[in-house]
Amino acid sequence: MKNFGFILIYTILGNILPAQILLIIFTIHCALILAPYIVQKKLIATPISLFIVGVVIVNIANYGLISALKNGTEITYSYAFTEYLDTSAQIWCISSTCVFIGYEWATKWSLPHVYYVVKNKSSLEKIFYALLTINILQFIGMRIFSISQIAIFLDTAGLLGILVFARIYGKNQENKHLIFAIILAVVQTYFALLHAYLRLSLIVPTFLLFLGYFIGKEDFKYLLTYRIVPFLFAFGLFAVAFKTLGTSRSNFIEAFKYGQFGTANDAGASGQNALLDRSSNLAQISCVVDLVHKNGFYMGAASEPLLIALVPRFLWKDKPSIALGRWFALETGHAYMNSAGNINNSINMTIGGEFYLDFGWPGVVVGSLLFGIFFAMMWNTTQFYSSEYNISGILFGGYLLYISFINFGADLEIVITVLSFYFSFFVLRKILDIL
Repeated sequence: MKNFGFILIYTILGNILPAQILLIIFTIHCALILAPYIVQKKLIATPISLFIVGVVIVNIANYGLISALKNGTEITYSYAFTEYLDTSAQIWCISSTCVFIGYEWATKWSLPHVYYVVKNKSSLEKIFYALLTINILQFIGMRIFSISQIAIFLDTAGLLGILVFARIYGKNQENKHLIFAIILAVVQTYFALLHAYLRLSLIVPTFLLFLGYFIGKEDFKYLLTYRIVPFLFAFGLFAVAFKTLGTSRSNFIEAFKYGQFGTANDAGASGQNALLDRSSNLAQISCVVDLVHKNGFYMGAASEPLLIALVPRFLWKDKPSIALGRWFALETGHAYMNSAGNINNSINMTIGGEFYLDFGWPGVVVGSLLFGIFFAMMWNTTQFYSSEYNISGILFGGYLLYISFINFGADLEIVITVLSFYFSFFVLRKILDIL
């Protein structure tokens, strides 16, 4: 019931208190929600607990964004509408809280499971070499399958294999599994240095390596030991390099050559706070509110393209690509379409922002509740903690943990992506059961 009480606070005080105060209250609220997960220890890594941690980081970034706007500091998101920041903070707080509530409602609900426990432990070595092969083929630009969904599924499995073997090592302390996890992490990081477009790809392998290890230890106290120091060092190095890496998106390794590290300019980023700037989301939500003031609620038109995504591409070869972020950037006037029909920019609406754009406050509340229920049901299909040898469940569960930490992605497109992965893992589990 306390979550409903906080929704009432955000609804009433959101029209009275400035956005920064509301964010402070919301951060305290998040700490209260996270506390039971810490006490439970074994279940600390769940979609909702990692989502809460991610929300706190976003709250800090949003607080900094508002301060920078008030002080006239140069920031990444110069497209923020300052007059709508209070409403934007309300949307963010209420939507996130409704996701919490929906998730808690559905803690025992599930679709058919996707977990498969490897009975022969010697098979783990074969799985490692299969994942390593996938990584190498990805590195040299070869695809085993031309069907995009299968290719994406295999690429993601190659990345999440890091978490699988790191978790097994954390549980059983068998050095070969640590070696497997490190090799996969090094390959993925090197691949990101040469080819990734998003800077986050550089730190994700390290994040999965340590996340898997601490999940395997199954006790929160290990986070408070020297074991966390290497990750903090790696993350600190990434934060320092974040601004520089923005100038070499097609080939990050160039940013480390010729003494450029830490000196290049990332247009629009505010110096050493570039990473924190990128973590905020009130600017894009303020653009949502501005569209509503100009055009009224879109009554489902903003999310309508997602219906197209439900049709398999093999049944509709000319199916247009779904890119809500690009549409939103164009709609808000922060992108243009060239003669070839390509849009040059993408801005995320956030989950709550998209619900508000389509259906207003009822959409934020009902939609976010349903979204929380959906994610709980997806998580329960993994049976993540049933066994450290539950390979398919850990792969899918690791994906859900990751996207939860980054606040479930940019918009409601994530629902289609998660469903696609769920069906892929479900089919994989059925095949493994037959074999």
